Amino acid sequence: MRNTRLSELDQLREQVATLEQLQSLYEQESIKKTLQLEQALQALHAQNQYLEQISQELTGLSTFQQAILDSANFAIISTDLNGTIQSFNVAAERMLGYPAAEVVGQVTPALIHDVQEVIDRSRQLSIELKTPIEPGFEVFVAKAKLGQISEAEWTYIRKDGSRLPVLLSITAIRNEHYEITGFLGIAKDITAQKQAEQKLQDINAALNQTAIVAITDAQGIITFANDKFCEISQYRREELIGQTHQIVNSGYHSRQFFAEMWHTIAQGRTWRGEIKNKARDGSYYWLDTTIVPFLDTQGRPYQYLAIRTDITARKHAEAALQKLSLIASKTDNVAIVTDAKGYIEWVNDSFYRVTGYQLEEVVGRKPGSILQGPETSPATIAEIRQSLIQQQSFSGEILNYHKDGTPYWILLQINPIFDEAGQLTHFIAIESDITDRKLMETHLQNEVEERQRAVQELHQLAEQLEISNRELQDFAYVSSHDLQEPLRKIQAFGDRLKATCHDSLNEKGQDYLERMLNAASRAQVLINDLLAFSRVTTKGQPFEVVNLKEVLEGVLSDLEIRIEQTEATIDCDPLPIVQADPLQMRQILQNLLSNALKFRREDIPPKIQVRSQILTNGNQNCCELRIIDNGIGFEQKYTDRIFQIFQRLHGRGTYEGTGIGLAICRKIAERHGGTLIAESQPNQGATFIFTLPLESVPTEPLLTASGNHSNQGNHHD
Repeated sequence: MRNTRLSELDQLREQVATLEQLQSLYEQESIKKTLQLEQALQALHAQNQYLEQISQELTGLSTFQQAILDSANFAIISTDLNGTIQSFNVAAERMLGYPAAEVVGQVTPALIHDVQEVIDRSRQLSIELKTPIEPGFEVFVAKAKLGQISEAEWTYIRKDGSRLPVLLSITAIRNEHYEITGFLGIAKDITAQKQAEQKLQDINAALNQTAIVAITDAQGIITFANDKFCEISQYRREELIGQTHQIVNSGYHSRQFFAEMWHTIAQGRTWRGEIKNKARDGSYYWLDTTIVPFLDTQGRPYQYLAIRTDITARKHAEAALQKLSLIASKTDNVAIVTDAKGYIEWVNDSFYRVTGYQLEEVVGRKPGSILQGPETSPATIAEIRQSLIQQQSFSGEILNYHKDGTPYWILLQINPIFDEAGQLTHFIAIESDITDRKLMETHLQNEVEERQRAVQELHQLAEQLEISNRELQDFAYVSSHDLQEPLRKIQAFGDRLKATCHDSLNEKGQDYLERMLNAASRAQVLINDLLAFSRVTTKGQPFEVVNLKEVLEGVLSDLEIRIEQTEATIDCDPLPIVQADPLQMRQILQNLLSNALKFRREDIPPKIQVRSQILTNGNQNCCELRIIDNGIGFEQKYTDRIFQIFQRLHGRGTYEGTGIGLAICRKIAERHGGTLIAESQPNQGATFIFTLPLESVPTEPLLTASGNHSNQGNHHD
């Protein structure tokens, strides 16, 4: 029993000992775990401090990155996988007009894109990727999802509804596992670029419509030809491409011409010139050509750009004007053309024959500076200068000097030429050599006692002058008549070109066309003037019964306003009935009465008498009409001179008139078998005595001036 208890006690002691050992181990392990926990807490604290530092640094970095994004000129927009906007930078706000707070959380593209444009792009993208792409956000990110470059032009719609073109690049945003977490869109405003492109397209379109354009390589092989080139050459584009310009070579220009052209452009210099080409149908056309070389980095041409303008019409006009000049150069009369300032531009062949000067000796000089001499009348020179200053015509005689010093007389007619705007452009002078006539007049003055002989010689001289004038008239008529048709064609084709192609011509082409039409118009005016000059006189009408009283009443009615203005009084006798040309009777009475009103004394109203009486001359009854005025009169010694053509006693600045009115009146009287003479004294008025048979037959056809001649002549003309 005792042994049994001892055994139980030993077991208990062993268990206590074991418990004590376990407690000791536990305490040791507890101390160890406590130390490990303290170390772990210290490590966690250190890690928290590190993470806080990292967080602060990341916050600073994020702020820096956002600042960069906000300062960019590109609109930068990020979205999640469903297209919901996550960020919207400042440039996007400026570009689209939305504040970021208003669009973040919204879905694109519905907000800022054109729906129809998205639909159209979905169709295009479906074809390109060979898989259906639904209209919507997928259109923008389909390529980015595939890892492809997604860059295209789109239209953004601003908040105010306005639109702008952008170049939009879209990139997928991926995490560290290369998984797509969203998308980033970067948009650049390309409005300026689009405007520049449109302007360039407009320029190219205008160039293609107005100019003939071709591009060749360095060897001259055509690589580009625009529609105008095809149109004028009549070749199709595919027929021109791959060919040289030999295909349109007309054979007009020499090899040296083209060799010099190639030498210029091969050295990198621009070449300009006029080229005659041949179209497919064999017709010829002229081009104003500019060839510009394009140079590589070594300064060597690698291609050439040729810009041409059709000048065929201008060349035809120049040819027609050259023909006109050729005709003018063959007349016996001297012809001189000066600019508006009076400097010589052209003279005909007769100029050399009369003056001894060649064209190249006088171009750029004034006629007076080389032809006038010590005996040339200063008064005549002054009268010519005054006419030129006033841009008026001049007609008169002047003494000039040959190159060798020999004096000669000319009958000079100068006329101003104006353009359509009324601006003076040129003067044209026609000179007839009247030296023989002047010598004859001098001879007659020195031998007054041989009156009969002098009269006969004067008639001969007048016949010579008539022949000379008739030759001039014949030349003017033939020249104007033969040139009418080609000039009409020039004007017709020029007008047709202006009506059909004016808008398609560039500014230079329009300028050339207007110059051509203006030149043709001026030529037409010149031809009409020449034609009118040749027809100053025409055959008179048959004689018929004419009541001179009715004729006089008609003339007085025509002059009614002038009579009132001058406060004139006219006292008329009854006038008889005669056999005459009614138009010429009206002309002579109107001329004589107009002169009586014109050449009045200052501050003295005109008093005019028309006196009539019947005279018997043998077996013939004649009517004598006297037109008597109280005007300025003239010296009796000028009685014959005033009836000569182009003769005047006063300058044009004093009294108007051409100097042919009284010459025509005398011719009318002579045609009717009558006479016209004058009697006068200075400041005592003048009396013009007109006689004609009551019944007469025309003695010869009369050359009369056309139109109303009431102001064509005067007693001093």
